[in-house]
Amino acid sequence: LPIDFAESYRYSYSQQLYSRSELSAIGVTAACKINSISFQTYQLTNQTLNNVSIYVGHAAVDTFVFTFVPVEEMTLVYSGPMQLHSGNMVWNEITFQTPFYYDGTHSLVVAVLNNSGTTVASGGSQYCFLCHNASHRKALLKESNSTINPSTISQPDYYIPGTRNNMKFNICIAGYACEDVAITLDSAVCDNDFPFTWHGVTFEDEGSETITVTYGGGCDSVITMNVTKKFHATNEFSDETCGEYVWNNETYYE
Repeated sequence: LPIDFAESYRYSYSQQLYSRSELSAIGVTAACKINSISFQTYQLTNQTLNNVSIYVGHAAVDTFVFTFVPVEEMTLVYSGPMQLHSGNMVWNEITFQTPFYYDGTHSLVVAVLNNSGTTVASGGSQYCFLCHNASHRKALLKESNSTINPSTISQPDYYIPGTRNNMKFNICIAGYACEDVAITLDSAVCDNDFPFTWHGVTFEDEGSETITVTYGGGCDSVITMNVTKKFHATNEFSDETCGEYVWNNETYYE
């Protein structure tokens, strides 16, 4: 099984590929932000794999050609323990520490590095990562009895023909790839225009207020408005004339 972590070995590294056409068939037709992933397992008891890293990246190919996608070209989205829960066909969710922004045009690659140093039956607690049928050359696996550095390997031990893990990309916010941004605005308001209302926030006097605006792509803009008060200037003057008098484009008569 592609990421049935170290069934016979204590360490493993796998990559699994989803082509652009496969993603389109399940409704992923545009760029999106992926925040978490779930793996389906059969598990006799609760267990923790204490050293798991997950990478996600893009690929220009629809199938593997017996070469891993370089890990340097992928995003490390999670590093830490993986909790496996007891039960049959249980989904185990991992929330990414760094979201992945899928561009909507390439194949998607998920890589899992297990350097936990335990075998499937370690401590009498068996587990199994469930799979589904897939076309040939959609998954690659490297196994070892010593820790694996994905930066130093280029070729797997073998393909996993015809299978791929059951995975759910649990949070994919469609629209466009984006980052949350912070914006600061400055505004000078005349004293007789107070109270001043901006995006539902009322300024009774000068000061600062912050709002959060969420757009269609699921990204937030945190906007801070700094308001200063501008006072009216009043000037008086006098003049004398005989007959008509023009001032400020107005004509006055005696």
